Amino acid sequence: MSPALLKQVQVTEEIQSVFYSKDYVGVIVAQEGGEYRQRMDVYKPNGDAVFSQEFTYDYTYADIDGDTIFLYNEDSCRVYNRYGNLQYEGPLAFSVPKMIKGSLPLLTQIKKGCRFASRCPYATDKCREEEPELQKTGENHSVRCHFPRFGE
Repeated sequence: MSPALLKQVQVTEEIQSVFYSKDYVGVIVAQEGGEYRQRMDVYKPNGDAVFSQEFTYDYTYADIDGDTIFLYNEDSCRVYNRYGNLQYEGPLAFSVPKMIKGSLPLLTQIKKGCRFASRCPYATDKCREEEPELQKTGENHSVRCHFPRFGE
């Protein structure tokens, strides 16, 4: 789900990445010279700047979930809050295809509906009420989701 375009922001540097949620748009640009190689600028959809943070980190992916920003690669990750403060930096024990905020529910506290409904940006009332059926989405891939292609 992309934010509505309310205002364009002029970016003069080379854009390395753009990532967004319904509440924020993030842009990572390359910086020439100086102490840091990159700068992350986060905006509200109306163009108001939320924060700007310089950094040097070999990220592969940039994601935003709620007010949490994730930069990560196959080996490590960085987590920033909505003020641009680094909250976590460290290694990953395994490869992660996508990061989202939150934690898995305890098996003793599983409620009705989809187990990921509270963390999924595409969740609807149906997701919170009905457990999804297992669906084959590829030759060697299956998912339990009411809308398995919605987030593509």
